[in-house]
Amino acid sequence: MSFEAGSSHWRPLVGEPLSWRTSCVWRRARDPEHARAIADFTAVTTIVLRTQAGMTPLDPNAAADAVLDRVGRDAVNDTCAALGLRETVVEVSGRDLHETLLADAGVDNVADVWAKLDEPGVRDRLRALDPARTSRGTPRGLTRLLSMVWRDEAAPPDGCAAMRRLFGLQVWPHRPASGFPYDDIVVSGKTGTLPTIRNEIGVVEYPDGGRYAVAVFTRSRLPIAVLPEADAAIGTAARLAVEAIRRP
Repeated sequence: MSFEAGSSHWRPLVGEPLSWRTSCVWRRARDPEHARAIADFTAVTTIVLRTQAGMTPLDPNAAADAVLDRVGRDAVNDTCAALGLRETVVEVSGRDLHETLLADAGVDNVADVWAKLDEPGVRDRLRALDPARTSRGTPRGLTRLLSMVWRDEAAPPDGCAAMRRLFGLQVWPHRPASGFPYDDIVVSGKTGTLPTIRNEIGVVEYPDGGRYAVAVFTRSRLPIAVLPEADAAIGTAARLAVEAIRRP
């Protein structure tokens, strides 16, 4: 957990703007169940993909898939590499991740995946839980990415500002925010949940101007989807780490 020095170089994923109305119509045809999540993004506007404006607080995975489908994995991974984030690799979309979970577990819905985790061999078959076979990143790499966004190094200043705003709209902030229950401390970030895995990244901003990138990655042996103890532990770990840095 740190703000590390990063490259100030950036390059856009694509050079042309994307009409969000066009994207909404196109995405609705591809994935009807995600149409509302996509359409709930800010009115009709023109956005530049390099700002990652596809994220929405309602369903960032569906929105990110829409952007990824347009720009391609190679462009995303090349950009990460150019920013020095070589351990951050996108192998599959959120849609593909969901489909492999169901296929590997031999079920029709995610709730049944959790129910089968204790069956022999099921966890080993889940590609989504194996970093060698799915999208991946490290706590250090992702905190470095956040530091670049907060320092206007990952994109032009207006693009980084847009990303910071979207991180602040996180609809499920309870895990890291539980460690900072104060009105004057702002916690922005992104949650990540898979069977047995609860990963969180974010930035904690103090009223004195201190800003701290935090990543807490956890894995539970319990095949339980709702585990408040794990959520609270994430907040506690984040708070202890930030306090250690802030301590004189």
